[in-house]
Amino acid sequence: MLLKSYLGGMTTVGVAALALAAFIMVTTTPFGIGPLGVTAWFLLVLVGLSALTSLVAYGLALWLQPHPSAKHRIRASWRRGLMVGGYVTIVLALNSLEQLNLRTLLILALLLILIEFYAVARA
Repeated sequence: MLLKSYLGGMTTVGVAALALAAFIMVTTTPFGIGPLGVTAWFLLVLVGLSALTSLVAYGLALWLQPHPSAKHRIRASWRRGLMVGGYVTIVLALNSLEQLNLRTLLILALLLILIEFYAVARA
């Protein structure tokens, strides 16, 4: 039951958040929604990307590591989805602020890799 509710919930949340973010992007401008609206838009993108990426991570974990328990796979996929979704959202935010460069991309990627190694080693 936990697995079905996790997969269904993450799919619903991810698709709904990205659909709402796309709707806002098409119908308004950043100036029209203001700073709070832009922040909310980035949070919607973060939630949507994290949810859908965690589904992909769960499928990969199920395929590559079939032996761990469902709770362990769900926890690991949620963590990986949040990290990848956060990385993409941060890259989008930095690009919109015109602060994105190769060094920043590499530093963020290295930080995520270190966090993942720490989380896996700790578990």
